[in-house]
Amino acid sequence: MINNPRRERGAMALSVVGSLLLFAFVIIFAGKLVPVYLEHGSVKSMLASFEKNTTVEMHSPSALRNRILQQLRINSVTHVAIGDVSVVRGHNSFEVDISYQAKLPLIRNIELLLSFSEQAEIPFN
Repeated sequence: MINNPRRERGAMALSVVGSLLLFAFVIIFAGKLVPVYLEHGSVKSMLASFEKNTTVEMHSPSALRNRILQQLRINSVTHVAIGDVSVVRGHNSFEVDISYQAKLPLIRNIELLLSFSEQAEIPFN
């Protein structure tokens, strides 16, 4: 059987360029999303530590809110604004709600909008 040299060319230049563009897009996309999700993980772990820590003595929602905002600043959380943190005093605990959005520029006029919401009940003494 004789091989036809026209049939054995290998990958076309167009498919290689297309694959490289797709790979670059995935890398850019992941590079934008990973830091935001790591930041959200920091918010979740901070709320979980407040829920488990029974030695925190907070007597007012504003004091707890300030403590949460201070902890977010320490953890370098940049997407949570002051108005995104809500603290309501319940019967035996504070109900904390952190709802925020992260708006990330992707390419030119294309943006990603990520919404996050975390709730916790923090007991008070």
